[in-house]
Amino acid sequence: MPTSNPETIALNQPRLPVTLGSIEEFANDPVLQMRRLWARHGEVCALQQDSQRLHFVFGPEYTRQVLSDEQRFHALFFAVRGPRKSACSGGSLLAC
Repeated sequence: MPTSNPETIALNQPRLPVTLGSIEEFANDPVLQMRRLWARHGEVCALQQDSQRLHFVFGPEYTRQVLSDEQRFHALFFAVRGPRKSACSGGSLLAC
């Protein structure tokens, strides 16, 4: 899988890999979708549907940056309902 030397994350940079897709499809199987994003783009990427964008970081160095710098990185949480009779039918919390 793709790897790189960690550098400071710039989520607004034009070279950030973005996959256009469905947030609902992501909510149906988040683990599968995150594995696909990582395999396709590497350690920093985004999933976008219309004007809504979810950013992802994978790997210990980028995760440390995001979790330790509360001045630069913020999480907004929202509920996405899963399919009927699924474990997610009451809503799942996803970070963007």
